[in-house]
Amino acid sequence: MKKLNTDARNFVSGIVDQLRKNSKNDRPLPKVQSLLKKVSEGAWKDSTAKVTTAISLLSTEKEQISVLLSRRLGHPVNLVCTVSPKIIGGIKIEIADLLIDLSYEEKLQTIEAMLLKGNQL
Repeated sequence: MKKLNTDARNFVSGIVDQLRKNSKNDRPLPKVQSLLKKVSEGAWKDSTAKVTTAISLLSTEKEQISVLLSRRLGHPVNLVCTVSPKIIGGIKIEIADLLIDLSYEEKLQTIEAMLLKGNQL
């Protein structure tokens, strides 16, 4: 976790420095985008994916997920699988700062928020 905190601290410092340097210039965005890209690329190199499901995955399902993630990220990915009935169904995958949340818990929270705001589905 220290590396993440250090990376986050350096990222924020880099953005603040760019904004200070470019305070008279309206175009700090390209530098900020460059810093964000650099941080994100580092995060994609993480080799451990935390996978959460409502029920235990079969070994074949774990293998399929690992192969798909490895192909997508361009390097081998190891899975750390946990079971959490609170997600109701679906799957949640976390790799560094990347979150793929396809759980029913997330969908229900989104629907609830929309209903409370008065938005139509």
